[in-house]
Amino acid sequence: AWFAGDSVKSIHVLVPQVEAALREMLSAMGESPMRPDRESGGFEAIGMGTVLSTASFTTKLDPTLRHHLRALYTSPKGINLRNRLAHGLASPEIIKNATAPQAKNAGIGFKSKNFSKYFIRLNIRLV
Repeated sequence: AWFAGDSVKSIHVLVPQVEAALREMLSAMGESPMRPDRESGGFEAIGMGTVLSTASFTTKLDPTLRHHLRALYTSPKGINLRNRLAHGLASPEIIKNATAPQAKNAGIGFKSKNFSKYFIRLNIRLV
């Protein structure tokens, strides 16, 4: 979708993949990406903002990378892309002009050499 120029579609695919990758990283760091769901009696996956605020992420992940991810995806003081998409608040214009290239680069970055040092330090295998 990205290479075809469809930034709206590509962002809606990339953002959940980045969130899933962050949960996998959390699990690789020894923390559970799940929490008890008192209402159902089962478990639920924690959201991206919670993942980025865990003790593991605040102590083991490079602070610059963590700050970038929070500003791009979850912070109300930043772009907050994950929450805008999840709640239907991101206009196509914002996605196309401001956030699509950044989210694309962040998604691709999880598999690039630029971020490999963080994964290697945490013993996380890149797929």
